[in-house]
Amino acid sequence: MPRLAIVLAAFVALLGLWPAAEARAEDGKQVFLKKECNECHTVESAGIAKLPAKDDEAEADEEEGEEEDDTKPPDLSGVGKKHDRDWIAKFIQKKIETDKGKKHRKRFKGSQAELEALLGFLAGLQTPAASSSEK
Repeated sequence: MPRLAIVLAAFVALLGLWPAAEARAEDGKQVFLKKECNECHTVESAGIAKLPAKDDEAEADEEEGEEEDDTKPPDLSGVGKKHDRDWIAKFIQKKIETDKGKKHRKRFKGSQAELEALLGFLAGLQTPAASSSEK
């Protein structure tokens, strides 16, 4: 009988973690929006559209010493299927490049908690955009 109680308690504990995982993913989505990652990126699978362009965007990038190039930033709907959490962290912190030699345009500037939440959200994006050629 004590064994059944332990198994039941473990099961109840696991069920309690499910909403917490969903909340963390939602927190990551909020960080994505708060940090205005959608100035450049869309996330079609999460219903996130690109923000309207700001007039002072290029000027702000120059002031911060950030690079600007002509590459169109991708929709991030399936990013978690292509890259793991560690790769995404290094990329948004400008520590690594893509296989095409590109670095992320802007270095992530947020707290460790915000970074962790954002990574959870991005790594969880497993479904490519419907408009993507990668289905």
